[in-house]
Amino acid sequence: MTAVTTATAVDPAGPSPFAVDWTGWERWLREQVDPAWRPGEWEEKWWLFTGDPDNPRTSIWQCQTPACTIGVHSRRGRCYACQRDHKTASISWEEFDRTYVLDRRLRDGVDPEDCLVVWDGTRCGRAGHSHGLCIVHYGTWGRLRRLHGEARTPDVARWAAMGQATPFPSPPPCSVSACPNKALHDRTVLCVYHLRKWNTQKEPRSTTADAVAWAARQAPVLDSYRFSLIQLSPLLRLEVIYGLQRRDELGSPLDPRTVRQIGPVLARHNTSLAMRDDQLAGHFERQLNPHCVFRQVAWSVRQGYVEFSGTDPWGEDRLDLRAAGLKSTSRTGRRRIAGVADLSVLPQPWLRDLLRRRTEAERPNSNQFGRWLRAATLAGKGMNRLPGGGRELSGLGFAHMQAAFEEIASDRRRDGKLCGSKFRSDLLGVFFQLLDFGRFAGLLDEAPGSFARTPRTASPRRTPTRRRSARPSLSRSSLSWMLRWTRSPPGSPTGTCPTARSGRCSRPAT
Repeated sequence: MTAVTTATAVDPAGPSPFAVDWTGWERWLREQVDPAWRPGEWEEKWWLFTGDPDNPRTSIWQCQTPACTIGVHSRRGRCYACQRDHKTASISWEEFDRTYVLDRRLRDGVDPEDCLVVWDGTRCGRAGHSHGLCIVHYGTWGRLRRLHGEARTPDVARWAAMGQATPFPSPPPCSVSACPNKALHDRTVLCVYHLRKWNTQKEPRSTTADAVAWAARQAPVLDSYRFSLIQLSPLLRLEVIYGLQRRDELGSPLDPRTVRQIGPVLARHNTSLAMRDDQLAGHFERQLNPHCVFRQVAWSVRQGYVEFSGTDPWGEDRLDLRAAGLKSTSRTGRRRIAGVADLSVLPQPWLRDLLRRRTEAERPNSNQFGRWLRAATLAGKGMNRLPGGGRELSGLGFAHMQAAFEEIASDRRRDGKLCGSKFRSDLLGVFFQLLDFGRFAGLLDEAPGSFARTPRTASPRRTPTRRRSARPSLSRSSLSWMLRWTRSPPGSPTGTCPTARSGRCSRPAT
């Protein structure tokens, strides 16, 4: 098997909202990618990853059946084939583990053992895909059975050992890089697994050279341990492996199955991860693991592009929460999950910059930042209603402060009800703290002195509540005593008012 380093010459850039030096970007990625990343698992020449179950940073484990080599995705799990065979055998797991023998049948595209035909001590070198025989020898045995009848024809194992068939030499390996299978025969360059795929994709009158060129872009047989990036375009390969390496530096485990699920979607869209593609991200919203891994990889790629270009094309309207350093409750205290806050809801550029600078300086947690963003959004919405929208610092004044106060004071919940007075007071305090930070950092030097808090904007009014009635109310015990007194017959001991005995009742007893 020869290592194939050629790739498709597809430009994944597509329409770009800003100018991109794609050649320089690809060159920069090649310099940043570590070719010695994860030795023993990553093969850069084939763009192939084979997970090591003994590596704690790789989320793959071997089936619990001792004789099985299939990978599973839980620490103490068993593969589907072992569960199926155990159910068929109807024995205990202990006995199954002791007696199970690995059967190299055609599982997930892997070739079975060689053909059973033996002549003069030489065994046929082709794979035994048909009941232990290669395709040609199985056809020969089938013709004998049709000619002499099933009763007079020996079974496959006996016929293969009788020496009535000539064995074939071992064919060359499959032309697909790192494929463990053999070619079907000497006249083809593909194994059975890849030949079936080629027959569904090839054009009419395709030649062997076309099959070899097609094989250079195909992934080998991928089991649970593997994923391949060979089907992606050259730039997209570099972006994905760059994102995976940056994600690896954060300590996140690598699951080959998750990357294997992401690969086909990226190949279909063929869009650079340096671009914001909401449609591409939407493909993984219903899958938790692929969605998280894709967001982390795409975030790392975009941060790399910012480092390469020296500018942040998304910086004005979006705030990367992980890059801004938001705190986390995890052991490391660093945020791992990618998240982006949309700052386009703030019409004022100075307010967007002020919120960004304070976030990077104080590194709040997610709840605190959510409160900051809500207070700034309400204040910006209120100021935007005035002429000019409060976009220029030099044009701010008391009217803008009053508009921001009134908008925060009238904040309502989703059901339309007014938020509690304490919550609105806290939002107003958050907005004033944001302004205080801006003045301390010198970001609001151009703002006039009239743009400041006043006693009138100290706190929003309390939520109006129903005033209590001035009429005195009766307690439950007093009400029960009155009922007993009014219901008792005259002259009875219980007919005396309960308060008369203590001298507090002015009404004479009857």
